[in-house]
Amino acid sequence: MNIPRRIHMLWLQGWQNAPDLARVCAEGWGKLNPNHDVVLHDASSVERQLARFPVPVAHLPPQAAADIFRASLLNSEGGIWADASLVPIQPLDDWFGDMNAFGFSAVGGWQEGRAMENWFLASTPGHAILSRFCAAAADYWTPERKTLIDVAWSGLDTGRVPVRQLKLSEAGVARSSSRSEQLCATTRTPSLATCLSLLLVSVSVRLSNGSRS
Repeated sequence: MNIPRRIHMLWLQGWQNAPDLARVCAEGWGKLNPNHDVVLHDASSVERQLARFPVPVAHLPPQAAADIFRASLLNSEGGIWADASLVPIQPLDDWFGDMNAFGFSAVGGWQEGRAMENWFLASTPGHAILSRFCAAAADYWTPERKTLIDVAWSGLDTGRVPVRQLKLSEAGVARSSSRSEQLCATTRTPSLATCLSLLLVSVSVRLSNGSRS
């Protein structure tokens, strides 16, 4: 597997204050993947990581800061991101193979077709998609931005290209929907596709278009 054997999880208030569910999930990831390090992040981890981000994040909505944290963390360190409520049921080595990036597709996403979810992500350090996302996020969240014009951080217009037409594999990203049931079960309904998810898709389009030019 090309992706670093490091599983990142976050509970802002500290894992000593995390609910039983989150602790059981973290323990499960470690038991099923003994050759991986499970890195438990808290608010101090977020502060350190976001201090490296080129744009001040104090003015950002919490959802945006959380998305940027996980993207910038994987971009700098690589590894796997798993939301704290994600229950693993299968070892990562059983299905990751030689992929260098991974993200689940969401059926019936924000627009027609599919969007990329961000409750489970995996990447090598400096992957093109995450690097492009971090640059785009820094540009989008400049301190000068005062209003959001027909976009929201929970759903960014990607040019209304039907996601079913995207060739994510050309950007080194594997798509999966049925495998999500084989790998893990989430104890909550996934939220709407976040800006990270849609930017990953948007960047994939640009990379795919660039590869054909």
